[in-house]
Amino acid sequence: TLERLAKDLQPGVLFATFGHPDPDQAVLSPLPGLAYSLILATLGDGFAKPRAVETALPERLWPLLEETALDECLRFATGILADEAEKDNCELSPINVLGDAVALEAALRKLDGAKLGVTLVDGRLSPSASWAVSLSWLAKSKAKRK
Repeated sequence: TLERLAKDLQPGVLFATFGHPDPDQAVLSPLPGLAYSLILATLGDGFAKPRAVETALPERLWPLLEETALDECLRFATGILADEAEKDNCELSPINVLGDAVALEAALRKLDGAKLGVTLVDGRLSPSASWAVSLSWLAKSKAKRK
């Protein structure tokens, strides 16, 4: 079952960092910082077909599978971003999940969500197995460096 599901998934992730000042920073940056990064992760439409026909998995497991797969996409991107932030003597804020339609539209525009086939439909990301998040780049305090 899971092997068949893995073949249907089309995971993808886009990410970029935007320095201060940025016209969309107030909408997208979770905390005031030196910069902020956006991550767009999707599993594509891969869950729709198997979920409709697969009866071996209980329905309550589908959201957990989706969340786990999207978490892996985010973990990949945040690992790279954390390394880049470290080189600039910064650390990343906690992940801020974007849910507001205005923020989602700005994130899709900045990251060109069409590259992954992700669009905004009725104020929500489509395909539904998609997340948009932001993280601020915060200067490491001198006290923490000692």
